[in-house]
Amino acid sequence: MTNEQKKDKLAISQLSALGAQIHKYFIFAIISAVIAVLLAGYFFLLNPKISQIKLEIANKEEVQSRQYDDLDSYLKRITKYKQSFDQINEDQMRKINIMLPENSEYEDLIVEVEKIVLGMREGLVLKSLTINPIEQKSTGNIKEIISGEKEEKKGEANWMESIGLIEIKAEIEGIDYGNLKKLLSAFENNLRLIDIKEIDSALDGQNLTLTMQTYYMTK
Repeated sequence: MTNEQKKDKLAISQLSALGAQIHKYFIFAIISAVIAVLLAGYFFLLNPKISQIKLEIANKEEVQSRQYDDLDSYLKRITKYKQSFDQINEDQMRKINIMLPENSEYEDLIVEVEKIVLGMREGLVLKSLTINPIEQKSTGNIKEIISGEKEEKKGEANWMESIGLIEIKAEIEGIDYGNLKKLLSAFENNLRLIDIKEIDSALDGQNLTLTMQTYYMTK
């Protein structure tokens, strides 16, 4: 083998080695580029999406936690109401039925008003007594009277729809400032709920008409 042939063989060998190195680095460059694209896709596309999904899951968990707390609080209130109801004895139940009867019997109401006015022994005369139902459903006022609290929940508003209203107009003779105070106090302290809505006094100051309102359970 001549020197030229040796040189050619060496050159071919060197070119083959260089080609192998270039091929090796080319594959490495392609792999690196693919990895770079995947990383860029993760940070710019997948990572924000994953963060959004995590945020939505956290929000749902918070909502579910609040709903659970609300249900737990509602269950505790119901349990407390049941325990309180179970502790009511017959005498207390009788007083509750008087305070808020389950019917609108006018006869009992007439007797009740007459008993209050004439039972004062102040020389008062019940000249007339008019009793009429009120079609309009009652509002939160009755609940404030019973519990001293304002209506806060829709479920309580539904409960209020079961309360009926009755208007009472009583014309009373022989009234003066002293026995008027006693009369109003007697109505306010009466076991059955009776609200004074209007006081219409005559010119002579001896007669007046009381417009009142009472309540009953409709269902």
